[in-house]
Amino acid sequence: MSANSNTCENSGEERSLNAVFSALSHPVRRHVLATIHDPPTQASGEFRPEDFVRRDGPRERPVLELYHNHLPRLDSAGFVDWDDETNTVTRGPRYAEIESVLSVLQANSDALPGDWP
Repeated sequence: MSANSNTCENSGEERSLNAVFSALSHPVRRHVLATIHDPPTQASGEFRPEDFVRRDGPRERPVLELYHNHLPRLDSAGFVDWDDETNTVTRGPRYAEIESVLSVLQANSDALPGDWP
């Protein structure tokens, strides 16, 4: 039996889990996903990139980072659907893969180190 026979190293499950952790690895992406995850935040489920900019800091750089880095990454992963023509963000086709992790993190936010999200 080979060393890799008991692992799912190249399986879809591992790639999916790695994509989830990659999406959650940056505070801006965590903030975007946590905002989308919280249904009362926006009844329509449709957001504008400016909805994800924290109000307690400078606005120019975070908006640029959203447009040129974080939203394209989350869209490419399928966790959000970012329509740059209408400038709207909604849950993407793969959002369900990250939803349960977001629920666990949200439910245990007081036990997490640092600020969640």
